[in-house]
Amino acid sequence: DHPLVDDTRMALNDHAARLVAAANQHAQEGNDAEAEAALDLAARVPGLDPAYIAAVRESVGEIQQARIDAERSLVEQERLAEEQEVANWTALVRSAIESGSLIAPAGESALDYLASREAPAVTKAQLTQELLTALTTAIQQNLESGDLANAESLLGAAGNLGDNAEVLASLQDALERKLIEAESSRVLGLRDFVHIKTDPAVYPIRANRMNVTGWVDLEFTVTSTGSTADIEVLQSEPEKVFERSAVQAVKRWQFVPRQYRGQLIDQRAAARLVFELE
Repeated sequence: DHPLVDDTRMALNDHAARLVAAANQHAQEGNDAEAEAALDLAARVPGLDPAYIAAVRESVGEIQQARIDAERSLVEQERLAEEQEVANWTALVRSAIESGSLIAPAGESALDYLASREAPAVTKAQLTQELLTALTTAIQQNLESGDLANAESLLGAAGNLGDNAEVLASLQDALERKLIEAESSRVLGLRDFVHIKTDPAVYPIRANRMNVTGWVDLEFTVTSTGSTADIEVLQSEPEKVFERSAVQAVKRWQFVPRQYRGQLIDQRAAARLVFELE
């Protein structure tokens, strides 16, 4: 019954209470090692009922379990949210592919959506393959319809995606052929060529004697060797007077061959030969 005994007992109880409070706090914050250390210290305080310490340990354990369950729930919520985001993103990419928005408009194309976020490797690989397949089909359709500029843009985008090199190489070759074919069929004027030999036409004797003048419009091919071929008379005035002389003149002409996309090509050309008396 000495006052010092009561004071000591109260001090020890206060110390134990602080240790228990610290253990609870550590358990809530996830510092399980510190919580266990505080409980061990509390268990060593003289005069405490072992049943009390056991109850405290059980309470701390419940706090720890509740915290673990909350953390697991949060992780699961984050996982589900991530899965939903990936699903939404996947649907966005596929919707753009289905609508034909493969590389345009900017920011709303399948290509832009595909590059807009990281995703599970399997999902991204699958979507990349789907986009490549759609691009390949679109390139083939554009080649068939003659939309070569769009085919070239699509082919460039497909090449940056990586796979299917053999198919893309084949499409690239087909595109090159069609581009050269389209360029070759474009009719240019004589000023678009570097002339090597363009001798004038011989004036027909009869036309000269009769003081007849006129002109002949022709189209022809400047070949990849610089010679002329496939000469065609479009119209003349007067008819059947100067045509033969004009054709014979063009046959003798020589030019520097045109170069396009790194190749010497055949090129259609047009000219008007004017026949005038001096």
